[in-house]
Amino acid sequence: GCFYDFDEAASSAEKKNQDIMVIVTVDGDDEESADFLEKVVRSPDFKKEIAEKYAVVCMDFSQKSYEATVAAEDADDAAKKLAEEKALLLQKNTRIATALNISETPVIYILSKEKYLITGLFYDDENRSLEGFKNLLAEKSALISDMHKMIYQTKSAEKNAENLYTQI
Repeated sequence: GCFYDFDEAASSAEKKNQDIMVIVTVDGDDEESADFLEKVVRSPDFKKEIAEKYAVVCMDFSQKSYEATVAAEDADDAAKKLAEEKALLLQKNTRIATALNISETPVIYILSKEKYLITGLFYDDENRSLEGFKNLLAEKSALISDMHKMIYQTKSAEKNAENLYTQI
């Protein structure tokens, strides 16, 4: 239920009128990332209870992700092409992570379908389960709603300004 390419997640969010949930981990390189992925993202109900409400994109910056970007010298053309595709995806995800100023993992960001940053969520003792994670999202619901209102007002103001400009 997750995307690995931010652009695909953003496109899906636009079509389905959903927010984008960006999950950044270093799976296997830090205990918290592995724990979050195992207990929350890979839990049986994550797809039904979270991924159906958000366009979820998982970005992993672990050593194994970097290693997957290099094909063995004796690899066939298909393996080389796959490694090249993974390298391009990792470069793209690095640009997104840099823009979000990632400083720790795991971290989760909620962005609007227009790609405006709404809020960040951090994995801690209170959300070490799917239920805890859902509670954390529920705590942020008022903030998310307020941001949606501001985005809508900005769009309305832009349309009014465009209409005024075309009338002049």
